[in-house]
Amino acid sequence: MPRKMMIAAVSTIAAIGFHIYLTLHYYSLNFGGGAGQSVCNISAVFDCDAVSASQYSEFLGIPMALWGGMTNLILLLLIAISGWRPADNASRASRITLYLASLVVLASVAM
Repeated sequence: MPRKMMIAAVSTIAAIGFHIYLTLHYYSLNFGGGAGQSVCNISAVFDCDAVSASQYSEFLGIPMALWGGMTNLILLLLIAISGWRPADNASRASRITLYLASLVVLASVAM
C-alpha cells in the first residue's frame, strides 16, 4: 500500500474513533446515561455538550456523529480497495474514494 494511502487510512481510522466517542457522548447527554463533561469542552465557542444538545445534532433521528462515522467507515473500505486492488480497477476506486473524501471534507467544514 502506498504511503499516501496508509496516511489516509490511519487518518480515517482516527476520525472513526472520534465519531464513536461523539456518538456515545450524544446518547449519554440526550438520554441521561450518566452524562458528564465531555473531553472536547474547551471553551464557550468549542463545546461538544452544546453541539450535542442543539437541534442540528441529528438528521432523521440519527446523530450527526453516527452519520460521520458510517461515512468514514465506507471511506476506509474504499481506501483499502484502492490500495490493495489490482491496477485495472484501481483508478476507478481511487476516483470514487477521492469524491467521498472531498464530500467528507466539505461536510466537516460546513459543520
